[in-house]
Order: sequence, then structure tokens, then C-alpha cells
Amino acid sequence: MITKPMTKAEREAMYSRAKKGIDFLLTDPNNWGTRITLEAWFKWNDLSHNDQVKILNDWDKYYEDVKQTPSYMIFQEMRKASRKGNITRVKELANDAKQIRENKDYILKKPTSIDPWEFRNNEAIKAYEQLQEVIKELTNYPDNFQDEDLGDVFK
Repeated sequence: MITKPMTKAEREAMYSRAKKGIDFLLTDPNNWGTRITLEAWFKWNDLSHNDQVKILNDWDKYYEDVKQTPSYMIFQEMRKASRKGNITRVKELANDAKQIRENKDYILKKPTSIDPWEFRNNEAIKAYEQLQEVIKELTNYPDNFQDEDLGDVFK
């Protein structure tokens, strides 16, 4: 991630910014939900592999069951009709979906555990991982850097 040589002052400043960034994510000052998401992700990472596999299987089964619901099938039909420009059919299907929702004809229960698929593209988790990587690189940064502009002075 660090692509150019850095002086000690630059490294210390970058390290300080990375630490502040992690603190910002973990304290969630504007209630964006980053702290809650990161806490759930930390819990997920603390689970054993077998527990993670069980939860993934539960969610995979849920998503497969969703594809069999009338609402999902109506949604797919709406997409097809919309692509063909058949707005009348889209409106008919929307009314059918509305009636299903109002009558609660089909209710599918979600698994009670956290959904690990939500972690895949979460920006807070990506930011946290990037900041941790910067800190790791700065911690292991070699101290034998010589400023090329001053190299001739010391020869």
C-alpha cells in the first residue's frame, strides 16, 4: 500500500491519521452504524469455522427459499415485462404484489443470526481493514531510508 519511501516524520503522521481513522470508525460519532457493523463483524470473526459454516448454510437456504416465494416470482415477471416495455403488465403485477403484502399470504422467516453476506461489500469494514493494513506496514517499515537529495552529503 505504501508505494514511496517516507521519512520518519511522514510515517508518524500517517500512523497517527490511521489510528484516528480507526478510532473514528469504532466510536461512530454520527450514528452511521459503522460501530454496530464492525462489532457484528468482530463477533463473526470470533466464531469457529464450524459455526460460520452453519450460519452460511442457514442463510444460503433462506435465500434459496426466497426464490420460491410468490413475491419473488412476481418481481421476476415484473422485470421481464418492464424490459419489454409492457407497463400495463407491470402495474398488474405490482397490484398482485401489493395484495400479497397486505394479506401477508406468505411470510418467510429469516435466520436469527447475523447475515455474513452483508459484510462482503461493507464500506466500514473495507475502511477498517485498509487502516489496519497501513498500521501494519508502518509498524514493519524499514528504518534504513536515506533521502536521495542528501545522499551526496554523507559520502
